[in-house]
Amino acid sequence: MATALSSPFLMVIFGATGDLTKRKLIPSIYALFKMKLLPEDFRIIAFARRPFDDLSFAETLLEFIPENERVEFNNSFATHLSYFQGDLADEASFKSLAEVINKCEEKMDPCLSKLYYMAIGPESLPEVIENLGKANLHIGCGEDGKWTRLVVEKPFGHDLLSAQILNQQLSKYFLESQIYRIDHYLGKETVQNILSVRFANIFF
Repeated sequence: MATALSSPFLMVIFGATGDLTKRKLIPSIYALFKMKLLPEDFRIIAFARRPFDDLSFAETLLEFIPENERVEFNNSFATHLSYFQGDLADEASFKSLAEVINKCEEKMDPCLSKLYYMAIGPESLPEVIENLGKANLHIGCGEDGKWTRLVVEKPFGHDLLSAQILNQQLSKYFLESQIYRIDHYLGKETVQNILSVRFANIFF
């Protein structure tokens, strides 16, 4: 059985206007919210380049929320969402993001647990990691079980060498215990069917 989080936390989604965020990530987090598995106090910062504000960004998500739940989504879950317009390649954007996070900590908890979710293409990952490090956003306070984590969502490189290079870049600022790698394609029905055929048929 899933355990509810009790401490406040902050989540930054890089690539927040992409299909992955709107179709999968936000609906999944909203489901956790409805199941009361999230703390009362949390903040999700949506980082992307498009010119939205908090309200207009939340409106782009409604298409992927059941119609009979949209009012509740706006009145409850969406109040925890903030939109941050920034450039993944711009160091100044990350320094501004750090200021926003500091203000969240002043209001919520001086030692917030933080989760950085990379809903971006693998070609953008190195510059985001570097900019997180330069802005000191990789550092967690390490008190009372608080943490800083990084989730890499997408294919991790395109071959062994590129994956090794990505690992080196990640380890420059993050410990291995802080890094979670997810390839959502492994959950696709086509892949699951291939696996079923592979293990059910002795010929393969």
